[in-house]
Amino acid sequence: MGTIPDDAFNGGENLYVAQIVSYWLMPGTFNAKTKEAYTEQGNKVVMKDNIKLLCDLNTENFYWEQVHISDLVDEELDDLVVGGMELNTTLYIGKAYHDGELQITKIFPPTHKYEGLRLWDQKNGTYPEQSFEVLKYRNQHRATSVIIITKGQSVPSVISEKCWGSNP
Repeated sequence: MGTIPDDAFNGGENLYVAQIVSYWLMPGTFNAKTKEAYTEQGNKVVMKDNIKLLCDLNTENFYWEQVHISDLVDEELDDLVVGGMELNTTLYIGKAYHDGELQITKIFPPTHKYEGLRLWDQKNGTYPEQSFEVLKYRNQHRATSVIIITKGQSVPSVISEKCWGSNP
């Protein structure tokens, strides 16, 4: 693994916003000390590769806002940073403290059966949080294209140039 890019967004406590390819493209937590990424997928998923970090030359434009899942309706969803896709649903990026640790992970929108911030617990289970912080970008940072990646394909460099950096 290489070094963490200077323009990687630190989500707090030396944890970075990650994007993980594990069947789906999901947001998660990258721990700079362990060089591992974590996300929730029925339990805690740990990855050492297929990881991208959220990067932007203007990381000061990212900010966290406290919300309740019921606040995230229509136009509010337009202001969130998109973190990936799972179950044919757009995922957003959120964070909360759970089981004594800061977790940066995926948010399913309020219309989905798994609505809320999807956290993992110490018993290898899942916890859906309804109140959490959501990641936003001050200048309406939007993805302009959708790229579907299948197992064995490499991630196109256009993603790195626009938002997501390569493996740290």
